[in-house]
Amino acid sequence: MLSLTATVVNVFPTSEFVDKKTGDVTPAGHKVQMQYNEPVKGGGEKIVLKDMNVRLHGDAYKKVIGKLVSVPVGIWVDTETRKPGLYIPDGSLPTVFNSKQ
Repeated sequence: MLSLTATVVNVFPTSEFVDKKTGDVTPAGHKVQMQYNEPVKGGGEKIVLKDMNVRLHGDAYKKVIGKLVSVPVGIWVDTETRKPGLYIPDGSLPTVFNSKQ
């Protein structure tokens, strides 16, 4: 399993929605905003602010707002753009980095 090291910036609620193609209902939940650095071609890095679904675990992420954490992530590839993306697997919780490590 891969892990992402990032700062938790914000947690916000999401509304229930229905997929227009399949009719599947996604229940209301939460998203977390994670900030991290990503390398760029030619050297250097850029700051990324990424919204990620955490559904029913919003409270666990609210407790670590402003802290550097590690969280398990998975990778998916957009079928149209062929670009990879990250997601937090259902039930994955953040681990706070101890500044003494």
